[in-house]
Amino acid sequence: MQIDGVLALIVIIGGGVIGLSLGFRLLSMGVKITVLEQACIGCGASWAAAGYLEPTLAETATAELEWQSLNMWQGFVDEVEEISGQDVDYQTRGQLKIAYGENEAAIKDELAERKRLGWQCELLSGEELRKLEPSLSEEIVCAAHLPQVSWVDGRKLCKALVTAIKSLGGEVIENTSVKRVIVKNNMAIGVETPTGEIYADKLVVAAGYQTDLICDLPQDLPKSYGQKGIILTLEAPDKTQFLRHLVKRPDGILCPRNDGRILVGVTRQDDNLSTDAEPDQVEKLLQSGVRTMPQLAGFPLVEAIVGFRPFVRETKNSIIGESSIAQNLYYSLGHGSDGYLRAPYYSTKLADQILGKA
Repeated sequence: MQIDGVLALIVIIGGGVIGLSLGFRLLSMGVKITVLEQACIGCGASWAAAGYLEPTLAETATAELEWQSLNMWQGFVDEVEEISGQDVDYQTRGQLKIAYGENEAAIKDELAERKRLGWQCELLSGEELRKLEPSLSEEIVCAAHLPQVSWVDGRKLCKALVTAIKSLGGEVIENTSVKRVIVKNNMAIGVETPTGEIYADKLVVAAGYQTDLICDLPQDLPKSYGQKGIILTLEAPDKTQFLRHLVKRPDGILCPRNDGRILVGVTRQDDNLSTDAEPDQVEKLLQSGVRTMPQLAGFPLVEAIVGFRPFVRETKNSIIGESSIAQNLYYSLGHGSDGYLRAPYYSTKLADQILGKA
């Protein structure tokens, strides 16, 4: 196996945005890869996510890498769209973080902190806000305008990544679960699937919250769990685009797509692994969305979907690296709500580590 040439094979376990973006990056560096997905591509947390890209408001290493990743997004999109020939609905029109009377002071305090940290931001009055977005409620008293926040249609991105991966000579295999990893002499050499064994020079575990279902993982891999979230999709009449900005409510978001859909999210529930979108939670989301944008009351609900944000038990931060117990076994886990935001940065960083360039 040549580190500075073409590797025989890297198997990536997990076909969400994290696994796909890593596969795409490795292929662009001349590495042969295969992505294994237990169900359909991008149908887990990546399918349910709104895909908005907003760095953490903090002075931390995580916030710093998120800004680096955000600044990589345009180039990442340009690469994927050029190779795949598909549009991923990447929008850079910014976020409007709204305030009702009860949270006006908090929004203004937060805006001051953003300015201190160097964010581009401004305070809009309710009247100024409605000049930008006439469909928003008269109940909104002000909003923070955050022009650096962007968003992407994650479903389109995952599909485009698959096309790009195949165009570059990679392989994507759906409906193929990994039962266990094969480790011999403290070295990962392959995986066992229901249809047989696949051998590889290196393995990457990017299986989201269900990582722990894979047998024989080394003990130093962090334990994963899922945080349940429900997100709704409403469709505007005649597919008219009523919103141009991402709208952040005190308890969720309104995220517009170019085809007239508006995503209304999201809920957060720990220790709930039901795949059902509970009616009371759906109604709560709808009521909150209508409070922000009254016209939504007349939009048909076309989808209520459940996803599970992947976290690790030890920390709320993402964890990437190589196992110290099983050589050639790498992982990219615990990305929570920020897998899309962090994908360009972590795919490049882990690819460099795998190839010995880090």
